[in-house]
Amino acid sequence: MNKQTVPSQQPNGDCKIAFVFDFPTTDEQRLGEIMVGSTGKMFHKMCEILELNVENCLLTHALAQKPAQENPAHFFMNKKNYSKFSKENKWRSKYPVNGFGFLKPEYESELERLQNELNACAPNIIIAMGSLALWALTGLDKIGTYRGTILKSDLTGGTKVMPTFSPSAVIRNFDFRPIVLADIKKAVEESNTPEIKIKERELWIEPEIKDLEDFEQKYIRENNENQPLSFDIETGGGLLLVLVSLQAILSLSLYLSRTNETYSKTIGPMLLMNDKHGLG
Repeated sequence: MNKQTVPSQQPNGDCKIAFVFDFPTTDEQRLGEIMVGSTGKMFHKMCEILELNVENCLLTHALAQKPAQENPAHFFMNKKNYSKFSKENKWRSKYPVNGFGFLKPEYESELERLQNELNACAPNIIIAMGSLALWALTGLDKIGTYRGTILKSDLTGGTKVMPTFSPSAVIRNFDFRPIVLADIKKAVEESNTPEIKIKERELWIEPEIKDLEDFEQKYIRENNENQPLSFDIETGGGLLLVLVSLQAILSLSLYLSRTNETYSKTIGPMLLMNDKHGLG
């Protein structure tokens, strides 16, 4: 483990957004600068596309030291070793366990440093780029599950957090790039206020035939010129259609599942006819 730390980039002026990355890469450690090398190039290019001025943002790491082989497991001790260590040293971790185990005591100061940096800048939103950053801020560590959602930071007393994939993950899997761009764009929109605003949504579940007729008349025939209809079709085993979802506006969605009686009267016969004539 290299004990050299990589300093954070402090914001110029009012800081509305803070980026928290997992830990430094080899290039960052070698140059002693955050977000340089291939990951830095990827990150800055995405911010450029979104016209986001990074100089006004805090850039920091959850843990500012690079682990051996860039393996975050080196920061943690497994549950067996933790139990033995805590008994021998009469010490208990004040941070939540994650998939790697418990944070080793020598790295607790790193999270204290992160907490102080974020509290000093007081951003409206923190973008957690990576599972380790997500864990440091919220105690959660499944980035694929939580990315794109608005959470609260336990570390800073409730600051908004938007998790997304790390720049390193984007380099390993380029399919993540549009996802990360969309997540950062959403975070930028959320950065105007520190408050979490929950949008009210209307869901039509288990609709009847009359509901479908009303939906068609109001949101397809009459009011769809500037509100294009979006839809989602989910299938099960053997490409069996199990759910049709229609969204007319951001706050209204209609769900028609295979278990619904209306489904058997509308979608079901169409599928049967297609299968009968070889169209399915």
